[in-house]
Amino acid sequence: MAFDFNKLKQRIAPGKTSTPVPQTGNTVVSSSDKPAASNTKMTAWKQGMADVKAVFDEGKYQLFVKQFVVVLLAFLGVRFLVGKLSVEKEQIVDRVSAISIQQTNQDDYLANKSRLLRLEPLFPDMGKKNEWLVQTLMKAFAAHQIQADINGNVAEKVNENYTMLTQDVTFRRSFADVGKFLADVESGDDFLRISGLTITKLMDAASLGENTVNVRFNTVFPREKYAKRLFKDYTQQMKQIEAEMAAQDTAAGKEEPKTPAEEEKANAS
Repeated sequence: MAFDFNKLKQRIAPGKTSTPVPQTGNTVVSSSDKPAASNTKMTAWKQGMADVKAVFDEGKYQLFVKQFVVVLLAFLGVRFLVGKLSVEKEQIVDRVSAISIQQTNQDDYLANKSRLLRLEPLFPDMGKKNEWLVQTLMKAFAAHQIQADINGNVAEKVNENYTMLTQDVTFRRSFADVGKFLADVESGDDFLRISGLTITKLMDAASLGENTVNVRFNTVFPREKYAKRLFKDYTQQMKQIEAEMAAQDTAAGKEEPKTPAEEEKANAS
């Protein structure tokens, strides 16, 4: 009869049983080694939901009021901050875009700025339109020693961006004098333009070579001048432009040709 070691072991320790454990290589697999972390979290979550349900079933809503108010305030605060940050972000993007456009078109911007600063002062102010037109016409005729009939019946046409004035003037002059006068008016610094011209030749012997001339002058008055509002350095730029124009006038005065009498006097001295 063969010796049975397991039976002998059971007799010595009857309260203990031996269960063979399968082995794979050097790794021992035990049926008691199971992950318990996920089960613990799930159990806690289920217990929490059960507690909440129990509180609602008992009608004790006041227990959740404080937590609800805190969460609501936190939500509103976050939403306010997000909205404020979004507005600031849009403003920054707009500023960056404006700076980029200015850098890309810097030359065009500076050229247009200089042109606006030089041209805008040539247009008269709206509040002095009638007075300015009459005085400018009188000045132009006086410079050419012409006696003119300015009737003062100014026609006004209002547009969305400007107001146009029209003034008819009658005078007598020769063809040559009329041509020179019109050329000086059209090329002058004052913004006067001629929209109508009628010349009638005088046939009587006392007025031989002269003509009756009817001229219609136009000028415009901008509703608003934008340069002072657009440019922060408006005053400084205008002083610089005025200084440049004064220097040009001085240089032009020095270069004017001398009359024969002035040359003879200069040679004699």
